[in-house]
Amino acid sequence: LCAATFSQRGLVPPGMAEEVDVTFRAPAPLEAMTLYTDEIRVHAEGGSLVVPLHAYPVASGLELPSRVDLGIVAKGSELRRELPLSTHSPVSFEYELRPLECSAMPGELELSPTAGIIPSNGKLSVSIRYAPRRYASARLLVELRVAQPGFQPRAIEIVGSCAPPRVEAKRAAADPSRSMRAATSVAASWPPP
Repeated sequence: LCAATFSQRGLVPPGMAEEVDVTFRAPAPLEAMTLYTDEIRVHAEGGSLVVPLHAYPVASGLELPSRVDLGIVAKGSELRRELPLSTHSPVSFEYELRPLECSAMPGELELSPTAGIIPSNGKLSVSIRYAPRRYASARLLVELRVAQPGFQPRAIEIVGSCAPPRVEAKRAAADPSRSMRAATSVAASWPPP
């Protein structure tokens, strides 16, 4: 599993160091999160030194946006988007999305599922639902955690704004990239109650 290479320049006197490069190659295929161990034995006149080595697969190439802007949504309507989570690792990883800060009213801005498994070399979509109930901006800051030793949690900011239906209908007509469903739900909610 591990191979060590070094170029010995003679004896290493006390207080000096020798650089050793260690290369780890995991056996294929990786089926599960496994901790691999090995060791380097250093022999000296006064005895031996054992240097333990530990390796484990990591969620390499974990791709996710740091900010998701949902744009302007009419009060009383609903917008759904997908937050893609993907990895290029040959091992599946458990994930959890923990809310850190939220300025939205309960039920206004929701994520689903907030925990699960990112498949090996695959993608997973987390659904974002924004249904504004007041004329204000909503912000949700979540932290992505992955079940992996040493993983640094990543923050994702999700923002959306609310506008009266008439303003949203004008913006939807001016921007053809907005979904037809959003424009339809806006038109269906006019006039406001």
